[in-house]
Amino acid sequence: MGGGGGALPLLLENPGNVLERVSGEARVFDGEGREVARLPLEEVPVFPGGYRELALRPDPPLPRGRYRVALILGGTYGRYAAEGTWDVP
Repeated sequence: MGGGGGALPLLLENPGNVLERVSGEARVFDGEGREVARLPLEEVPVFPGGYRELALRPDPPLPRGRYRVALILGGTYGRYAAEGTWDVP
């Protein structure tokens, strides 16, 4: 997770051997730790041994800056979390 631009790029990986359908949200925090956006992720399939590239767009767009992002997903086989940064030019 990370990158720049008006959309938050995500790369989901399924290293398992069964189809996983995940949904959840990305929570976006500014440099002072305040939550400034929640970007929902509708259910998407990630095929076994595969990857899924997505882009989440905040509405309205976020101002320029560096943000911390917490990605929280759930699926049939468990809950998943990841954290990273997002540079918005």
